[in-house]
Amino acid sequence: MSKLRIRIEPTDPQDSQAASLLREAALEARRLYRQFDVGVPLRHFIDSNAPIPTNAPLPPRGAYFIAFLGNELVGSGALRPLDETTVEVRRMYVIRSARRAGVGGALLAHLERTAADPGFRVCGLKLETANFGRWRCMNHTVSFVFHRSTTM
Repeated sequence: MSKLRIRIEPTDPQDSQAASLLREAALEARRLYRQFDVGVPLRHFIDSNAPIPTNAPLPPRGAYFIAFLGNELVGSGALRPLDETTVEVRRMYVIRSARRAGVGGALLAHLERTAADPGFRVCGLKLETANFGRWRCMNHTVSFVFHRSTTM
């Protein structure tokens, strides 16, 4: 079986392809985080009547990418600067049918390389996951530092 090629391209976060992925991510999040459970903070749940989110314009030094598996649009990821040295990974999403194909890892690696170019030193990534066996939601914040050699 041939392996499909992953292609990552920059895009305007407000274009139709980026908007379609954000809409799909929002609908999936509503399905995953729609039920209430005792002991879980309400901030972990999404109101099914809330409007579908939209992407803001690209900020200075920010970046937005979409990913293709073969010719199919399958994922997105963005960088949002927080200050002169810190950038946050945002809008990471891969459609369900393309998961476990390396798209998320390729997107994250591309975002890391992109963030290192403008001179950011710290990159943060906030993960929200649900443990469906116990219906617990967990927030994780991961920061990593770009290490640069001073010699060539």
